[in-house]
Amino acid sequence: MFSRWIPAAAGRTLGLVHVRDVEVGQTYDVTIPEHLPRSRYPSGRSGYGLWDQLRFQCGERFALTVTAIDPDAEPPMVDGLRVLTFGHVEVELVDEQTAALGLPPGRYRLTGAVRPEHSVGMVQFPHTVKMQVPARWLHRPARPVPAVAVDLDDPHS
Repeated sequence: MFSRWIPAAAGRTLGLVHVRDVEVGQTYDVTIPEHLPRSRYPSGRSGYGLWDQLRFQCGERFALTVTAIDPDAEPPMVDGLRVLTFGHVEVELVDEQTAALGLPPGRYRLTGAVRPEHSVGMVQFPHTVKMQVPARWLHRPARPVPAVAVDLDDPHS
């Protein structure tokens, strides 16, 4: 089964990838179609259908590093990792920090944003997300994938 040719944002054409040519450990561009028919996509390992997991991401384009391939699924599927960046941070306090703040013993989490002094912008932190997508959505990267994985959807990357 082949993915179709998809025009890229800058007028480039993305390369065609056949499921037998997909390699574990390689990073590919993924384009989620604008419309996902609910009946066409299988239930994922989490118990939710793929449609439930991806319906709010229709039309997105991002980098995915393939971790597993299931060529016998219908449609053939790949598992992979997507790296996103978030300005939100959550840190668990250790016992010494809890005591220094005068809090009763227990577990506490500090949540918020990290901002450099004299700046209005937030520091961005990488977050890895596991995903499963049809192999036909993969195509060769239209631009080089950076050595440090960043979200290709993020215009600030």
